[in-house]
Amino acid sequence: RLTEPSIFKQLEIIRSELDIADDVINALTRTLNVLIYERSNLESDISYIKEDFPVIIKFLRDCIEPSH
Repeated sequence: RLTEPSIFKQLEIIRSELDIADDVINALTRTLNVLIYERSNLESDISYIKEDFPVIIKFLRDCIEPSH
């Protein structure tokens, strides 16, 4: 089980090794921050997640589906 700091460290390693687009890593990081810290500023968190989720989903789809 990943401890909280190591999750973010893993994201940094992935970013550097795979040269994944910054917006994907940023979206994942913001989403994890909301989930881990359960921050109280829900309104802004929810608006972030609305923006971030399509980015994450598109990235995952691109990983799973072979490019044509």
